[in-house]
Amino acid sequence: MILAAIDIVGSLKNVLSKPYIHIPVLAGIIYSIILHEASHAYMAHRVGDPTPNIFGLRTINPIPHIKYNIFWTLILPVATFILVFRGLWAFGGGSCPISPYFHKGRWDELKVAIAGPVANLAIFFVCALMLFIPVVTPINDDEPSANFIIFSRIGITNFILFVFNMLPCPPLDGYTVWASFFPGIKPQLDKIKNVLGFVAIIIAWRLAGYVVVPALLFTADSYRNAYAIVYGDEKADDRITGFANALEIGHLAQGDDVDG
Repeated sequence: MILAAIDIVGSLKNVLSKPYIHIPVLAGIIYSIILHEASHAYMAHRVGDPTPNIFGLRTINPIPHIKYNIFWTLILPVATFILVFRGLWAFGGGSCPISPYFHKGRWDELKVAIAGPVANLAIFFVCALMLFIPVVTPINDDEPSANFIIFSRIGITNFILFVFNMLPCPPLDGYTVWASFFPGIKPQLDKIKNVLGFVAIIIAWRLAGYVVVPALLFTADSYRNAYAIVYGDEKADDRITGFANALEIGHLAQGDDVDG
């Protein structure tokens, strides 16, 4: 019990040691979760589903989303950010109520489901673009600036959220996306989904490691190669070292360890 308390205190001290980095990162991650759910709501409205409107969730204002599901959108991200990932990134989620009854088009359910992960992917690309602008995200002697760290961590968290959510495990969005391609057996799959419940999340979490890590390595290698095309190999090597330092995964700085 004492050791746990010490660990919590140590985690808090770590996060509070650089509030100019950790507060924007945490706020960015929480708002990314909000935008994910808001994207579901906007797409549901577009295909004729009024359900998110009824709950006031067709908005990018974070307050209604946090009120609707405070644990997943606020408490869990803050707790994992401080206690589990110690300021690197966070894990969270949310929910957006929809009614498939209103989804009349063949691909309406898929559109609503994929809108959330696409929002995460879009945020990832915006952050990646910022990392291509040295004036915005400078690096000095392999030491990344605060902006570089902030955009790196928010971007990678959104990339992980995108990959994780696209896994074909209920109740993740990927389940609905991939099941939509098999309408003949989807009712049977839905029955399995209801039985599995939270077990499927555990399965998805176990699968994520086999998907996220290779995808992360590929992303780092792609970033380095793209930067080299624009600015040259030497500066690209400096950036990938800074990227690895920003995420505290120094092995990425070794080019031979990154598979493309």
